[in-house]
Amino acid sequence: MPWIRITLGRFGFGIFRGFPPALMIGWLYIQWLGFGYFQKQNKALEMAEQELKHFYGND
Repeated sequence: MPWIRITLGRFGFGIFRGFPPALMIGWLYIQWLGFGYFQKQNKALEMAEQELKHFYGND
């Protein structure tokens, strides 16, 4: 995918100077995975909260 190479080439001299492109992509991927994981956790917590409220009635 040439656009990735172009983008990384453009950014390589700016913010991310010194970062190998593969490392940068890996880091972004980890961030993305972590974000998705926390979104799921929040959804699960919200559902549990709703269940508790339903079970105990509203305070």
